[in-house]
Amino acid sequence: MADHSSAHEGKPIDLNPNLDLGFIRKVENTLLQTSAVLGVDAELRPVWNDTLKKLSDYPTGTVDGAEVYYIAEVVNNGQQQKFEPGGQPINMEGTVFPGEDLAIGGDARQLKIALNSLEKMNSWGSTPGSNSTNGFQKEFPIAARVGWPALDLVNKFKAAILYHWRESNLTVGHRSGGIETAGSMECLDSMLLQHEYGVLRVFPVWPTSMDATFKRLRAKGAFVISSEMKNGAVTYVDILSEKGGSLTVQNPWVKKNPKIERVDSATMRSLGSIHYKENDGKLVFETKPGERYLFTGH
Repeated sequence: MADHSSAHEGKPIDLNPNLDLGFIRKVENTLLQTSAVLGVDAELRPVWNDTLKKLSDYPTGTVDGAEVYYIAEVVNNGQQQKFEPGGQPINMEGTVFPGEDLAIGGDARQLKIALNSLEKMNSWGSTPGSNSTNGFQKEFPIAARVGWPALDLVNKFKAAILYHWRESNLTVGHRSGGIETAGSMECLDSMLLQHEYGVLRVFPVWPTSMDATFKRLRAKGAFVISSEMKNGAVTYVDILSEKGGSLTVQNPWVKKNPKIERVDSATMRSLGSIHYKENDGKLVFETKPGERYLFTGH
């Protein structure tokens, strides 16, 4: 339970806001992961785990027959409703992004609730209201993280950009701002690359009808990734491991067993094939600090 807080910039009298529940989980999980990596504060891990066990579930309700996320279990501040069509997606900022407690590969029921919420809110940054102020940067990375249909997401993103477009200087202009304004780039990055639940995915929410290339996007665990999609298929995945360690990659070639080679960073010359394990479409192999690896389908 998270009491005496505010769902969104109001008086601290709401109960179990999505934001609080998500960010508390984010902090505790980060402490646990960092403690393990650094080998410190082992005596505090039971405390952090105990906090996680005591947290309430994310508040949900039913809208037009579909289960959706509410912004809080109880809203008392007089400014907002539990569910706000056309508004900002603060009902998913703790759960999905930037709270990062739910993404592709996560719990199927929770992902369905997130998709339902996006559908029933119908907040895509191209109509008057808070969805087209700070909401413009918020709704799209959330949609990418939970796997909204790729081509429809691209079309909605284009419509929002055109809604805010300024012909005078060829920029997007909107009211409000702050750190939220980084969200539009995060949407694109999350459509091209995600590394959640320990599984790296390239082009997880990208239309196969659109060619695309990305260079040196950083993934969790100090991995730097480049890849290309052409004619509906991934042509390669280039991975630089800065710190080493085990890496799990979702196989981008559904009907193929890829070849993984260690390559010279300067010349891309092969230094030999890498052995990997395959488990339910996921490729697992060990990396070493500073080494570069090339995935190709064959």
